[in-house]
Amino acid sequence: GRAARCLQVPQTALEEGLTSRTTIVGGETLVKALDAVQAADAADALAKAVYGRMFESIVARINQLVGGKEGELPFIGILDIFGFEAFETNSFEQLCIN
Repeated sequence: GRAARCLQVPQTALEEGLTSRTTIVGGETLVKALDAVQAADAADALAKAVYGRMFESIVARINQLVGGKEGELPFIGILDIFGFEAFETNSFEQLCIN
């Protein structure tokens, strides 16, 4: 229930989305149940997408607050124990590594 509330979707829709695959072929809808590994992969993919979008939203908000110039690409530098790193594209995965 909590994940569905946070995503603002009905719990049954979230459960079905993570435990089955729907395909439309020739106007016919086919629903196939996912096995446990596939369902776990679906949950992992959803989590990655949610965290990735949250990260992009945070970067956009920080740019607004610090007065980023129109047309400039979003930029956040990461300072870790090995020093300052600058990447062409900072992603959520890079933030997690650091």
